[in-house]
Amino acid sequence: MLRLVLIFPFLTNLLSCGKQAFPDYSQENPDLPYYSQDVVLGGEFSLFNVKYIPRFKVSALMWIDGNQFYARVVMDKGPRKIRFKQFIHQGSRCPDRRDDLNLDQTIDYSEAITASGDILIPLDGNIENQDSGKGDFPSTNEKGMYYYSRSGSISKMLNDLRLPDVDLKDNISKLTKNENLDLERRVMILYGSSGDPLLPVACLMIKVKDHSPR
Repeated sequence: MLRLVLIFPFLTNLLSCGKQAFPDYSQENPDLPYYSQDVVLGGEFSLFNVKYIPRFKVSALMWIDGNQFYARVVMDKGPRKIRFKQFIHQGSRCPDRRDDLNLDQTIDYSEAITASGDILIPLDGNIENQDSGKGDFPSTNEKGMYYYSRSGSISKMLNDLRLPDVDLKDNISKLTKNENLDLERRVMILYGSSGDPLLPVACLMIKVKDHSPR
């Protein structure tokens, strides 16, 4: 059985957390090929627009086991009672100062999209379908913490990502005809603040860190 693991910095005590488990989904096709061996992926975590947000800690873990895709995101010491939106984008780099096109010292949503590409996978209530889980994103509690955990069928996810893109203006795109998922060249961006729910606040560049043959 193949397993893909993505480990991001600031991943503290995540693997030992036993209070919450992933949903129990069936293994529809455990022999579905994805990688020929375990692949460990990681990236450097960076904050955006820090004058508007506290310096919080966030960690993410994703992997593929057979036909199951798993995603887990944890925030600690963040702003209280704020809903955060989290997306994997098409692009391969995080926004930086050069992307502040209007020179207002803030990287806004449109500038983040320009730099990192359209949204590819919303990490929301349904990771198998771009549309079905809209609006179901995690919120921090009174201590500024949230725990997001979802899993789903990788084949259903890929089938959805290869459907025609019926709305070319919503900043959510599909894979092109010959394009693979290629998570190791994508970025994940976290959005949310008390004044602007689409203010980008953090980004992770996904890179291959290690290969561990089974």
